[in-house]
Amino acid sequence: METKDFRKTVLKNGLLLGLLIVTIAVIQYATGLSTPKSFIINIFVFLLQTAIVIWFIATLSEHYKRMKAGFLSVSDAIKIGVITTLIAVVVVFVYSAVFYTMIEPNYRENAFELARESLIEKNPTLTDEQIEQQLEIIKKFIFPWWVNSFFTGALGVLGGLIIGAIVGAVKKNEKTNY
Repeated sequence: METKDFRKTVLKNGLLLGLLIVTIAVIQYATGLSTPKSFIINIFVFLLQTAIVIWFIATLSEHYKRMKAGFLSVSDAIKIGVITTLIAVVVVFVYSAVFYTMIEPNYRENAFELARESLIEKNPTLTDEQIEQQLEIIKKFIFPWWVNSFFTGALGVLGGLIIGAIVGAVKKNEKTNY
C-alpha cells in the first residue's frame, strides 16, 4: 500500500514540477523576457528552475526515507529523480507543442530576426555578405521546436538522475545485512 501511495506522490509532484516550469515559461513569455536578448534573465530562470528541481527531488527522497523507516539508497533517490523529472518533461513537452504550433508558430523566424538585428547592432561595420554568412551559421543551430524540446527533456532527465544521485549520496542510510 505504501509503495502505491508513494507512486501517486511522485506522479503528483512530477506533474506539479512540470506545471511550475510551464508557469515560469508563461510568465517569461508574457513579460517579453524569453528572447535571446534576455541572457541574464534566462540564466536566472535556469538557476531558479534547477533549485526547484533540487527541492522536489530532495523533498521526495526525504519522504521516501521516512516511509522506509529511515532507509534510503542512492538508487532509490536516482529513481525518484529520474521519474519525477520525466513526468515534468512530458508536461513541458505538451506545453511546448501547444506554444510552438498554436500560440507562437513564428517563434523560430522571430528568433532568427532578433539574431539578425543583434548581429547588425553589435557589428555595424559588417558587410551584407558577412551578415548573411553569420546568419547561415546561426540557422544551422535553430532547430524545429520538437528537436529542441526533445534534447531539453533528455537533459532534464539527465539532470534528475544527477541530482537524484547527489541527494541519495547525501541522504543515504542503507540497511545492513548481518
